[in-house]
Amino acid sequence: MKIRGRRGGIHISFEKNETAEDVKRQLEAQSAAIIGECYFEVAGKLNWDVVAAATEVIETAGGTVGGFQSVEQLPTVTTAAPAVKHAQGETKIIARTVRSGGRVESTGSAIILGDVNAGAEIVAEGDVVVVGALRGMVHAGASGNEAAIIWAQEFKSPNLRIAGHMSDDASLIEGVESSAVVFVHENRIQLKDWS
Repeated sequence: MKIRGRRGGIHISFEKNETAEDVKRQLEAQSAAIIGECYFEVAGKLNWDVVAAATEVIETAGGTVGGFQSVEQLPTVTTAAPAVKHAQGETKIIARTVRSGGRVESTGSAIILGDVNAGAEIVAEGDVVVVGALRGMVHAGASGNEAAIIWAQEFKSPNLRIAGHMSDDASLIEGVESSAVVFVHENRIQLKDWS
């Protein structure tokens, strides 16, 4: 793990295969450096317990988690849609479960560090990432961005929308036992196992 300063906060770069205990120990040893907003830089897959341990130490030290940044390019999904550049707003990170009746809106992407319960809504102009169970309604690419994706640790609701495409077909998520990504391909919403 590496920590470097930035205006108003710090960047924390996680190495592959770091454990929650390692991250917690290293951050606690450098707690004086934790100020303002902390941004996580991630190379490859990152276990949820590592994120939770880092978030706990950061919040205890008086900082906040401002966002995530990948240091590797994710595989691209080609779409039949023409290339359209969409304005990218701020990524909104919600570090809790979104309960029934709750609504989260984002001009960029939305990252939910918890569940999205039935009756809750997530609407984002960019991607939506749910590090937990997705039981509510999600609309990614709400401004017409067909390249947007929905990623969830567990899909429990078929009520998914990307740009102008909609799915409420329960067969889409049948048999999905692990994390998966939903995207638009050939004018249809499709799901692919992430593991």
